[in-house]
Amino acid sequence: MLFFPFKADLSLFRFPFITIAICILCLLVYNNQFQNERRVVKAGTDFCEERGPQMWRMVMDLSLGDTSANACAEMMWTIHLSDHPQTEIDIYAAKGKPFAGLTAEASLAYKREVIIERYQSFRTRVPQYTTQQLWYQPYSWDPWHMLTAAFAHGSWDHVIGNLFFFFAFAATVEVILGSLVYAVVVVVLALGTHAFYSVAMLAVPDAVPTVGLSGVVMGMMAMFAFFLPLGRIKCFLWFLVIIRIIPVPAWILAGWYIGWDVLALLRSEEMDGVNIIAHVSGAAIGYMLGVLFFRARRAEVRALL
Repeated sequence: MLFFPFKADLSLFRFPFITIAICILCLLVYNNQFQNERRVVKAGTDFCEERGPQMWRMVMDLSLGDTSANACAEMMWTIHLSDHPQTEIDIYAAKGKPFAGLTAEASLAYKREVIIERYQSFRTRVPQYTTQQLWYQPYSWDPWHMLTAAFAHGSWDHVIGNLFFFFAFAATVEVILGSLVYAVVVVVLALGTHAFYSVAMLAVPDAVPTVGLSGVVMGMMAMFAFFLPLGRIKCFLWFLVIIRIIPVPAWILAGWYIGWDVLALLRSEEMDGVNIIAHVSGAAIGYMLGVLFFRARRAEVRALL
């Protein structure tokens, strides 16, 4: 079954310029990520398919017991994608057996030197990974990457799915708030959801980086429900041979999606690649922004409609 919201069942009296611009920006950013990833993977594969110097092959054999291209790729990418590459190099150098005829300390130093030299060669051959430059590391508390991560995504499914939901709710919110205030709200949601993620990950030393507009999307869903709980959202339904466009009240959709995220957050210790914390915090921030700053605007909108 396929079911997703895609458009508010309302006639907008202004064009949602910022919403459209954000959708275009997300598509352009991910296309750049996608093309970059293809170049990066090809360059890394070509590098590791080369045999490399004899000493490098000896270190691979001693540390990993394997001199194949797959073993090379595992080591190089682990080091390359780490925020602390030297630490990963030290871990690999300490693995396995020492060089015959050398003390453990001398062998460790020599293996480290060979791995560093080979990794430096890898870095000169492989382009920088764009997604790594955009994602948000929860321990960094970096406001710039809180923003860039919101507009980056992990796959075409990820970005397209987010944008369907985003446009369905955010276009109306933009018209209600006006483009300038709406743009500020988008920034607040991006910063706030990533800040909540950082707080939640304080006790998790190996917390993964995050990308995606999901937190902002959930914030827009909550704001739409705040302004127009009975406003309907057109949803596409495809089940076997049944295809329908069904208008569903916003409060039902918001309650359904936010409720499932809250349940998932309470029941699961693993997020399985989905930043549920961003989803739940985005919804909470969106609704609280409405309660704190836009109650008068809600009354105006309801009177108008």
